[in-house]
Amino acid sequence: MRNILFIAMTVPALLYGDIVFVVAKTSAVQPLSKKQLKEIYLKKQQYANDIRLIPINMPASTHVRNVFDRSVLKMDESEIAEYWNERHYNGINPPMVQNSPEAVKAMVKKVPGAIGYIDTDLLDDGLKVIATFK
Repeated sequence: MRNILFIAMTVPALLYGDIVFVVAKTSAVQPLSKKQLKEIYLKKQQYANDIRLIPINMPASTHVRNVFDRSVLKMDESEIAEYWNERHYNGINPPMVQNSPEAVKAMVKKVPGAIGYIDTDLLDDGLKVIATFK
């Protein structure tokens, strides 16, 4: 029974690569820490390297978003909803959501200051990695 449980918990993690935070290849944004990324995605920090950042999320139903929420934000879905409900009354909206990794990549490449996260396997030459997490 223990072996089955271990396999059930391990296999999904093996199906996905690391999560990388990316900006356009030409961006002046330098590598960011997990703490900085959390502040950016919670909209507590708006600039890095004198560049106004535009954080982009994946849909809450995706694996990469769930890993991001757990490993970077250290929040579950209900905590995130509560956080943004409170911020809404101060006129602060959550990061925009793109429905696919391809849409995140396109936005990051076209919009100055855009920052997004995708699975490592989806990297291409037009992107620059500024952080990597499991």
